[in-house]
Amino acid sequence: MDIKILSETISGSRLYGTNTKDSDYDYIQIFLDLSPLTLLGVFPSQNKRQSIDEDNNDTHKIEYKNLINLAISGRSTAVDALWCPDEAIVRCDKEMRDLRELKYEFLNKKYIKNLIGYATSEYRKAFGETTGKLGKTRKQSIDEHGYSTKNAMHCYRLLNQGMGLIREKKITLVLPPSEIEFINEIKNGNIKAREVEVLLTEYIYLLRKIEDDNFLPEHPNIKKIAPVVAEALRSNYLEFLINTNN
Repeated sequence: MDIKILSETISGSRLYGTNTKDSDYDYIQIFLDLSPLTLLGVFPSQNKRQSIDEDNNDTHKIEYKNLINLAISGRSTAVDALWCPDEAIVRCDKEMRDLRELKYEFLNKKYIKNLIGYATSEYRKAFGETTGKLGKTRKQSIDEHGYSTKNAMHCYRLLNQGMGLIREKKITLVLPPSEIEFINEIKNGNIKAREVEVLLTEYIYLLRKIEDDNFLPEHPNIKKIAPVVAEALRSNYLEFLINTNN
């Protein structure tokens, strides 16, 4: 078999603590594509796949080499896979344990820039500022509350994560009870649209003000990351080729 599963972790609302008892389970699964042709670059690796099981649980599947690129850019799926607490880990092989130990080495200014971009996109969706067609659920929420509660909730969580990174110099994904309570107030539409708009706008402004002037380095520590990744690929491809030829 040319696919090796390296890790599976809980993501989404059950990771952040914003879930209800009826919430589905979301997972991130990291796999390594061991196809020799992929190694040689003849075929592009199957970077990302998604599957939904019979219980409507959602699994995002990300190829190991693509995960490295996502982690360097500070993309949310990579952040969740590397920074989730041990309690959220379903499975974690050595390759991913080694990467998780290097999570601080991936941090760089792109983390804040991409987070601001993602949060701003959620903000625009929350207040119907996108050019695309509004989905039925989002339109109902905007009509009822003056904003899309789901998008506003995601926006606030992302901005809160960014502020926490600047303040504490680490990424905390699991929200404290006080923040969960506040996010649920947004989610349930109990906070007036103008108050939510002002709060999110202020947070975006504060992060933009320091996105180029903060403790984060310009680039990730490739000198520490590269040897670990290279050894993981070397050992796994070698083992695969030996087993294939036997």
